[in-house]
Amino acid sequence: SSGINAEYGVIQETQSYASEYTQGHYFVYNTEATDFFSASRQCFDQGGWLAVPMNQAEQDYLQGLITSDAFVGVADYYEEGDFFANTGNALSYTNWAEGQPLNTYMDEDDADFVVMLHRPEGEENGKWLT
Repeated sequence: SSGINAEYGVIQETQSYASEYTQGHYFVYNTEATDFFSASRQCFDQGGWLAVPMNQAEQDYLQGLITSDAFVGVADYYEEGDFFANTGNALSYTNWAEGQPLNTYMDEDDADFVVMLHRPEGEENGKWLT
């Protein structure tokens, strides 16, 4: 599960023209594993935010960009099981794996963070899990 101390790669959406461009957005992938809050801070410090696929085309693009499991900017910070984008917007698109979200921390005050799976040869490739 992707709890507070779990470490994964980072997909960042940014305004940088030096990054990859698709669907009107710029994306950067960082393979250095980190925890969710450090990933969010890293993105913020670089003028961006954790990426949130807004449609199937962005999902497909990001799936092709990552080389390991990676955080996306989705969590249930305030209400358990109520997932939203780190921008504060409601989710317009999701790609949950079967049985997800698990809400692992339902009985705790911890948020569940969302990870996009990197399984190039498997059906779970690109699926989201908590």
